[in-house]
Amino acid sequence: TSTVLIMLVPLAYVISVPSTLQPALTLPIRPRTPVFAGLLLLIILGGGVALMQWDRAQALYQKSWNAATIEESITMAQEAEAMDPALNLYDLHLAIVYGIAAHRDASYRQDAVSAYERAVTLEPTWDVGWINLAWAYEQVGNYDGAIDALNKAAVIRRDNLAYVHIGRIYD
Repeated sequence: TSTVLIMLVPLAYVISVPSTLQPALTLPIRPRTPVFAGLLLLIILGGGVALMQWDRAQALYQKSWNAATIEESITMAQEAEAMDPALNLYDLHLAIVYGIAAHRDASYRQDAVSAYERAVTLEPTWDVGWINLAWAYEQVGNYDGAIDALNKAAVIRRDNLAYVHIGRIYD
Protein backbone atom coordinates (compact mmCIF):
# COMPACT_ATOMS: atom_id res chain seq x y z
CA THR A 1 0.00 0.00 0.00
CA SER A 2 1.02 3.61 -0.19
CA THR A 3 1.74 3.65 3.54
CA VAL A 4 4.23 0.81 3.24
CA LEU A 5 5.78 2.32 0.12
CA ILE A 6 6.66 5.46 2.08
CA MET A 7 8.68 3.31 4.47
CA LEU A 8 10.26 1.15 1.75
CA VAL A 9 11.96 4.09 0.04
CA PRO A 10 14.13 5.03 3.06
CA LEU A 11 14.71 1.34 3.73
CA ALA A 12 16.01 0.88 0.18
CA TYR A 13 18.25 3.91 0.68
CA VAL A 14 19.71 2.43 3.85
CA ILE A 15 20.44 -1.01 2.46
CA SER A 16 21.70 0.10 -0.95
CA VAL A 17 25.43 0.38 -1.57
CA PRO A 18 26.65 3.98 -1.64
CA SER A 19 28.12 5.24 -4.87
CA THR A 20 31.90 5.49 -5.07
CA LEU A 21 31.66 8.41 -7.47
CA GLN A 22 31.80 11.64 -5.51
CA PRO A 23 31.93 15.17 -6.82
CA ALA A 24 35.06 16.97 -5.72
CA LEU A 25 33.28 19.65 -3.64
CA THR A 26 31.04 17.41 -1.51
CA LEU A 27 31.59 15.85 1.85
CA PRO A 28 32.46 12.16 1.83
CA ILE A 29 29.46 9.82 1.96
CA ARG A 30 28.98 8.46 5.45
CA PRO A 31 28.44 4.74 5.67
CA ARG A 32 24.82 3.69 6.08
CA THR A 33 24.08 1.96 9.32
CA PRO A 34 22.23 -1.36 9.59
CA VAL A 35 20.70 -0.13 12.86
CA PHE A 36 18.67 2.44 10.93
CA ALA A 37 17.56 -0.28 8.49
CA GLY A 38 16.52 -2.49 11.40
CA LEU A 39 14.58 0.36 12.97
CA LEU A 40 12.73 1.03 9.73
CA LEU A 41 11.98 -2.66 9.35
CA LEU A 42 10.50 -2.75 12.86
CA ILE A 43 8.35 0.28 12.08
CA ILE A 44 7.09 -1.36 8.89
CA LEU A 45 6.32 -4.64 10.65
CA GLY A 46 4.63 -2.82 13.55
CA GLY A 47 2.48 -0.87 11.12
CA GLY A 48 1.58 -4.08 9.34
CA VAL A 49 0.48 -5.73 12.58
CA ALA A 50 -1.64 -2.67 13.43
CA LEU A 51 -3.23 -2.69 9.97
CA MET A 52 -4.06 -6.38 10.33
CA GLN A 53 -5.85 -5.65 13.61
CA TRP A 54 -7.76 -2.74 12.06
CA ASP A 55 -8.67 -4.88 9.05
CA ARG A 56 -10.08 -7.56 11.35
CA ALA A 57 -12.25 -4.93 13.03
CA GLN A 58 -13.38 -3.61 9.63
CA ALA A 59 -14.22 -7.15 8.47
CA LEU A 60 -16.36 -7.75 11.57
CA TYR A 61 -18.08 -4.43 11.01
CA GLN A 62 -18.90 -5.41 7.42
CA LYS A 63 -20.11 -8.89 8.42
CA SER A 64 -22.34 -7.47 11.16
CA TRP A 65 -24.56 -5.82 8.53
CA ASN A 66 -25.49 -9.24 7.12
CA ALA A 67 -25.56 -11.35 10.28
CA ALA A 68 -28.22 -14.05 10.50
CA THR A 69 -29.58 -12.76 13.81
CA ILE A 70 -29.61 -9.42 15.58
CA GLU A 71 -27.66 -10.99 18.47
CA GLU A 72 -24.86 -11.98 16.07
CA SER A 73 -24.89 -8.49 14.59
CA ILE A 74 -24.60 -6.93 18.05
CA THR A 75 -21.78 -9.30 19.03
CA MET A 76 -19.79 -8.58 15.86
CA ALA A 77 -20.27 -4.82 16.22
CA GLN A 78 -19.14 -4.97 19.86
CA GLU A 79 -16.06 -7.00 18.92
CA ALA A 80 -15.16 -4.54 16.17
CA GLU A 81 -15.50 -1.63 18.60
CA ALA A 82 -13.34 -3.45 21.17
CA MET A 83 -10.60 -4.09 18.58
CA ASP A 84 -10.39 -0.46 17.48
CA PRO A 85 -11.95 1.74 20.19
CA ALA A 86 -10.38 4.90 18.76
CA LEU A 87 -12.53 4.72 15.62
CA ASN A 88 -15.95 6.20 16.41
CA LEU A 89 -17.48 4.52 13.37
CA TYR A 90 -17.93 1.31 15.35
CA ASP A 91 -19.75 3.10 18.19
CA LEU A 92 -22.07 4.77 15.69
CA HIS A 93 -22.68 1.45 13.97
CA LEU A 94 -23.39 -0.24 17.29
CA ALA A 95 -26.02 2.42 18.01
CA ILE A 96 -27.66 1.71 14.65
CA VAL A 97 -27.61 -2.04 15.32
CA TYR A 98 -29.24 -1.52 18.73
CA GLY A 99 -31.80 0.77 17.09
CA ILE A 100 -32.66 -1.96 14.58
CA ALA A 101 -32.87 -4.45 17.45
CA ALA A 102 -35.20 -2.13 19.37
CA HIS A 103 -37.49 -1.92 16.34
CA ARG A 104 -37.79 -5.70 16.36
CA ASP A 105 -37.75 -6.37 20.09
CA ALA A 106 -38.78 -3.94 22.84
CA SER A 107 -36.25 -5.46 25.26
CA TYR A 108 -33.47 -3.66 23.34
CA ARG A 109 -34.96 -0.18 23.73
CA GLN A 110 -32.86 0.87 26.73
CA ASP A 111 -29.75 -0.52 25.03
CA ALA A 112 -30.58 1.64 22.00
CA VAL A 113 -30.92 4.72 24.23
CA SER A 114 -27.54 4.06 25.85
CA ALA A 115 -25.83 3.34 22.53
CA TYR A 116 -27.21 6.48 20.88
CA GLU A 117 -26.31 8.62 23.90
CA ARG A 118 -22.73 7.37 23.62
CA ALA A 119 -22.70 7.88 19.85
CA VAL A 120 -23.87 11.50 19.95
CA THR A 121 -21.41 12.20 22.76
CA LEU A 122 -18.60 10.97 20.50
CA GLU A 123 -20.02 12.67 17.37
CA PRO A 124 -22.14 15.61 18.56
CA THR A 125 -22.74 16.92 15.02
CA TRP A 126 -24.41 13.70 13.83
CA ASP A 127 -27.92 15.04 13.27
CA VAL A 128 -29.36 11.66 12.27
CA GLY A 129 -27.95 10.21 15.48
CA TRP A 130 -29.81 12.86 17.50
CA ILE A 131 -33.01 12.05 15.59
CA ASN A 132 -32.51 8.34 16.26
CA LEU A 133 -31.81 9.08 19.92
CA ALA A 134 -35.10 11.02 20.02
CA TRP A 135 -36.87 7.95 18.64
CA ALA A 136 -35.22 5.76 21.29
CA TYR A 137 -36.21 8.21 24.03
CA GLU A 138 -39.76 8.23 22.72
CA GLN A 139 -39.87 4.42 22.85
CA VAL A 140 -39.00 4.43 26.57
CA GLY A 141 -41.42 7.28 27.34
CA ASN A 142 -38.88 10.09 27.74
CA TYR A 143 -40.66 12.70 25.62
CA ASP A 144 -38.76 15.67 27.05
CA GLY A 145 -35.49 13.96 26.14
CA ALA A 146 -36.85 13.27 22.66
CA ILE A 147 -37.79 16.93 22.11
CA ASP A 148 -34.37 18.05 23.38
CA ALA A 149 -32.58 15.62 21.04
CA LEU A 150 -34.70 16.75 18.09
CA ASN A 151 -33.94 20.40 18.85
CA LYS A 152 -30.21 19.59 18.81
CA ALA A 153 -30.63 17.84 15.46
CA ALA A 154 -32.50 20.86 14.07
CA VAL A 155 -29.72 23.21 15.16
CA ILE A 156 -27.13 21.05 13.41
CA ARG A 157 -29.10 20.91 10.17
CA ARG A 158 -32.36 22.70 9.51
CA ASP A 159 -33.48 20.63 6.54
CA ASN A 160 -33.65 17.26 8.31
CA LEU A 161 -36.90 15.82 9.69
CA ALA A 162 -36.39 17.03 13.26
CA TYR A 163 -39.13 19.69 13.10
CA VAL A 164 -41.61 17.18 11.68
CA HIS A 165 -40.99 14.85 14.62
CA ILE A 166 -41.16 17.71 17.13
CA GLY A 167 -44.62 18.57 15.80
CA ARG A 168 -45.65 14.92 15.82
CA ILE A 169 -44.60 14.44 19.44
CA TYR A 170 -46.31 17.65 20.58
CA ASP A 171 -49.44 16.61 18.73
